[in-house]
Amino acid sequence: MKALVVEDHQPTALILERLLRHSGYEVVVCHHAEAACERILTEGILSFSLCVIDLGLPEKDGIWLCRWIRSLNDGDSPYLIVGTGSDFKEKLAEAFEAGADDYIEKPYETRILELRFAVASERINAQAEQERLSAALEREQELVSAVFDTAATCIVALGSGGLVAKGNQASSVITGQPEDRLIGRSFRSLFPDGRGRDETIATRLEELMSGTAELAQFETQITAPDGCRRDLAWVCRRSRTMAAPDNSPLIVCVGSDITERRRLESQLAFLAERDPLTHLLNRSQLDPAVQRAIDKTSDGHPACLLCLDLDDFKIVNDTGGHAAGDALLQSTAHLLSRHTRPSDTVIRLGGDEFVIVLTNANADQSQAVAERIRYAIEHQNLSFGGRTFNVTSSIGLLELQSGISLEDALARADAACYASKRNGRNLVTLSTSQEGVERTEDQAWHARLIDAIAHDAIDLWLQPIVSLDTGETVFHEVLLRLPGSLGASVPGQFMPSARRYNLLPELDRCVVRNALDMLQFDPNLRLSINLSGRSASDPRLPEFLMSSVSRAGVDPARVIFEITESELISDLPQAIERLTALRARGFRFALDDFGRGYSSFSYLRELPVEIVKIDGSYTQALADDPASAAFVGAITSLAHAIGLRCVAEHVEDASVIAPLRELGVDLAQGYHLGAPRSYLTQSPGKPSTNRSEDVALAT
Repeated sequence: MKALVVEDHQPTALILERLLRHSGYEVVVCHHAEAACERILTEGILSFSLCVIDLGLPEKDGIWLCRWIRSLNDGDSPYLIVGTGSDFKEKLAEAFEAGADDYIEKPYETRILELRFAVASERINAQAEQERLSAALEREQELVSAVFDTAATCIVALGSGGLVAKGNQASSVITGQPEDRLIGRSFRSLFPDGRGRDETIATRLEELMSGTAELAQFETQITAPDGCRRDLAWVCRRSRTMAAPDNSPLIVCVGSDITERRRLESQLAFLAERDPLTHLLNRSQLDPAVQRAIDKTSDGHPACLLCLDLDDFKIVNDTGGHAAGDALLQSTAHLLSRHTRPSDTVIRLGGDEFVIVLTNANADQSQAVAERIRYAIEHQNLSFGGRTFNVTSSIGLLELQSGISLEDALARADAACYASKRNGRNLVTLSTSQEGVERTEDQAWHARLIDAIAHDAIDLWLQPIVSLDTGETVFHEVLLRLPGSLGASVPGQFMPSARRYNLLPELDRCVVRNALDMLQFDPNLRLSINLSGRSASDPRLPEFLMSSVSRAGVDPARVIFEITESELISDLPQAIERLTALRARGFRFALDDFGRGYSSFSYLRELPVEIVKIDGSYTQALADDPASAAFVGAITSLAHAIGLRCVAEHVEDASVIAPLRELGVDLAQGYHLGAPRSYLTQSPGKPSTNRSEDVALAT
């Protein structure tokens, strides 16, 4: 079979081509609709069994291409799969109207693509088989008989009264009845539907017999002689050229075994709502589960909400590696499942955060469950790679009340979890008041942030990023500080509150405005600005940035936005869309702290970044840890292979300069090369001093 991939993003096209070839397809790749049209006209529409089309093609989009393809052929070939982005609901409806058969939501995941392509192959093969059989039935009687006797699908011919006039060997095998005992039996008795739809199916067959319909399609689910459940998809047609032996209308029914297809579809549905690492429900199931529990409280069914966060999870990741972190998450997931009931809902939010909805349980009962969970986590003693890790958990507990909003319930349970961490960790904290757990310090930061945003009361510090080849400062990273009477406050102090109260987008905008003023004042300055994941996925971001650079008269190419991998992963499709649009307008992007979070190399191909900033923990361990050196070397080689530059963070002394250079790292930053300094204290044209001569002299 041949497949056509129409995808303007070349890395994505390469992934699709590889997976399709692995699935047995001969693959043709085009990067825009016009090229695809030319190839189809050259080779013929029926030469392609499958087309995978990106909806977001430039100029003529994927929906236009679907309509054009369907206009060439009245049949269902080829099978069309469209790739959808963040606007998938609206686009999806249009795509199906244009003739699409299936869709895959971006960003693509290998396991999802493999399953989708497997489902497509099943459907293509089934459709081809049914078309082949239907065509064969229209031919000479001899050819019909040959196909009838050798077909792998069930074929039964129904005559007077809807009774079987003839059945093939496949029908005999799946029903467990000899071929001669099929004759005279009703379709319903041979293929009873296990889902109670026999009457509906009988009505469809009667319509064929009476001539009010010429085609009927339905599915039956039967239990085969071996005890296995089988799903059959039937196409029944009233023959125009043949009659039953008693000259009554002949109804030919072809049944394809779609059991495997149904299994794959069920697996896809499972993956859509499950966390792939722990197999717990994922974040998409959080709101419905909590809302159901809230709704049931009005009927007298108590329920509680637990927010759980693992303490010191980062230490396990940093010391034992991500495999150890994954093992801890899987172990914790099993533990949570053991300590809850089937009626409860356990969800992994992401990272080391979990939520449990306890149904038919009051506060006292739920607190007992939470304490058992806390104790079990404290004593689980994970052994991995010759090391033993002991972790604890901070748990917040809220008894749900009728009338509480979903947002308030989640916020209060999260606040209780936060209080457990703040008060020493390894605790269960019950939210007992309507206002939730008291968080005076957090609220004070909230008020201070609101004031800083309203009055642009922020201070921007700059730290140089230096070329390891020349020792020159290439650009500066902007570091946010909040000025105060006791000195400047660093992000570690106020960022948790900014995240909690959803102030990150406004704070980012405040930083961008002030940074652009600096660029306007100093034409030689180039800045990298940290951007939160919430801002990256904000649909208003491109308009804000374009209007801001226009107001300041600044070339967008002088701005590099740094985004951490962990910030992006929660809403990757929207983030990619926004960043790609901004890059097309001249802005540049860097992936910050690579190696701290998911560290998926696939993201480097999908994200429109040109710089990878390697997490400082690897730089600091470079001299003593061969694994860190191997990681830095590997990511540098991969980055260079796809045209990206690498920055080593946290260069604190001269000893790592030579190893970084040997590993091919392009740029570096850290206190050894230049400490952050307030822009307000620096001379015009000289944003910061640095020790770049150490780079030039290091060997």
